[in-house]
Amino acid sequence: INAVQKGSGVNVSWSTSFEQNNQYFNVERSTNGNTWETINTVASKGNSSVVVNYSAYDAKPNSGVNLYRIKQFDLDGRVSTSSVVKIKVNIDKTTANVLANPFINDIVVDFLSNKSEMVSVRLLDITGKIIFTDNVKVNSGSSRIQISKAAKLNSGMYILSIADADGTTILNNKLIKR
Repeated sequence: INAVQKGSGVNVSWSTSFEQNNQYFNVERSTNGNTWETINTVASKGNSSVVVNYSAYDAKPNSGVNLYRIKQFDLDGRVSTSSVVKIKVNIDKTTANVLANPFINDIVVDFLSNKSEMVSVRLLDITGKIIFTDNVKVNSGSSRIQISKAAKLNSGMYILSIADADGTTILNNKLIKR
């Protein structure tokens, strides 16, 4: 098991060298090693006698130390737990990560911030015409916004631009609406 900070989240990866009657994996997170929260469930790829790689993305890690482990659930009810890996999520500025690109309906953006602050969110079409603009409060730690007005957009390419209170660009991404 391995955990690496990726943007505003953490990518957890693991591999198996042999699987028989495996049903699924739960990816669990903790800050204290006693209380665990399931953050993702990943289906098994089936019986295998070769190395199989898996990964899951934690879009909302805690600021500071995060502990991760994998619980493997078999079809016969047996459960096994991996070793624990520790990662310190450093937040020295506000970062943003779009969860799905291309998107179908809403645009979902996860933030990781070292302070509560207002950010400016703008969605433009490919010609630069402003489609949507809003000021949104981002909380210290992890937070998420959902741009539901994007569901009404036509298919095509758009630009999502997010800036902090000082005008510094946090995110400037091309997005595709399906």
